[in-house]
Amino acid sequence: MCGITGIISKRGKLSTQAKATVAKMNHALTHRGPDSAGFYSDEIAALAMRRLSIIDLAGGEQPVFNETKDLLVFQNGEIYNYKELRTKLEESGHRFSTQSDTEVLVHLYEEHGEHMLAYLHGMFAFCIYDKRREVFLLARDRYGEKPLYYWENNEELAFSSEIMSLLEHKGIGRSLNLKALPYYLRTSLTPEPLTLFKEVKTL
Repeated sequence: MCGITGIISKRGKLSTQAKATVAKMNHALTHRGPDSAGFYSDEIAALAMRRLSIIDLAGGEQPVFNETKDLLVFQNGEIYNYKELRTKLEESGHRFSTQSDTEVLVHLYEEHGEHMLAYLHGMFAFCIYDKRREVFLLARDRYGEKPLYYWENNEELAFSSEIMSLLEHKGIGRSLNLKALPYYLRTSLTPEPLTLFKEVKTL
């Protein structure tokens, strides 16, 4: 099943407690990925994931980097057409170091930027960190089979595959979202981007 989580600074420098918070957020995702954990941090972001090994059991640890190590990705899910995409990317000169479907994402981003999403078939949520440009791309599949929840203020953005993981961030309020409640009572669902937590949204 897997899960991804992280905190991104909007001011170019993480708070002192951000890395410890992301570690707690990631621990809350252990049930989604019992096989291994991945973590990356620098001054701008702390990113993590829990992995359930399905494709490339030995070589699919995350984060996955491009050749020059200035792009990295954390992914939850599966890219169904990754072999086809990999073949085309190799023909364009990209070099792969794993057999993982996740590695396709960084090379596809190198080739097409955010327009890469048009080429993807699958169920996925991912975070690409472009270290050269200090840009992040958060995305999920069209049907939301792999959800991605987030919260932000003027200082930072936090995201996770599950709300209960996100709530390990002590800055996020627990207030009930009265706009979402009527939808939930009528249909057992809430329309995106609303959730039952006032401060939490879904992508």
